[in-house]
Amino acid sequence: MRIRDYNPEDYNALPDVMDADESIKKDNIKVRFLEEALACFSKHNAQDEFLVILLHKHNDVGESEIMLEDEETLPSGKSALTTRKAPIREKSQDHRPCKLKFSNGEAIPIEFSSDPEASASFDALMKKEDFLKDFSRLIDKFDASNSFGIGMKNREMSRRISEDEVLAEMIDTDRVANILTAESATVAEDAIETSWSFQNDKVAAYGRYLAVTWCIVRGPGHSLEPRHFGAGDVA
Repeated sequence: MRIRDYNPEDYNALPDVMDADESIKKDNIKVRFLEEALACFSKHNAQDEFLVILLHKHNDVGESEIMLEDEETLPSGKSALTTRKAPIREKSQDHRPCKLKFSNGEAIPIEFSSDPEASASFDALMKKEDFLKDFSRLIDKFDASNSFGIGMKNREMSRRISEDEVLAEMIDTDRVANILTAESATVAEDAIETSWSFQNDKVAAYGRYLAVTWCIVRGPGHSLEPRHFGAGDVA
């Protein structure tokens, strides 16, 4: 499958998280799409490395910028995957796309990561030509090119979380950064699901889908600022 050259306007054209969530609630699109995506992932044995993402943004990028993910330790001591604006570096080998949208038979880079595991998963994804074609056809079937995409699942943070934790997405408005950390599962009660993985299930024909990440929303298009997050102040 052809990978379109990165264009900041592809990122800037994405909806904010609340609009994205509302759009997939119409006509039960989320459930219907994920049920068919589950079969697609199972058919191509893609469920261990990849997941479906809700395409959305929290900010715009400039014509010479990308959204680049990297690991960091927050002042609280928590590990985080932080995605922030970074300058485009020509022919850089230290990052790969970690989130892709699909349109007209093309894969379109939306966000990038410097995590070696994400890079390895992207390289593996590019070898799954039949999977990419089937997923792209599914996107076309649901007219969902601006709703759903593919992200990289096989990450250390995902493997570290406990049964009573979830991966929560938030916004650092000062740095214009999206921050993903492990938090108590209770924070997901009023949150927006932003990615889904698939698991084998002996009862279901193909398995089942499960939400992996949530965006903790505290206003139109914005989630909770990290200096408050995890400090008992989540209201």
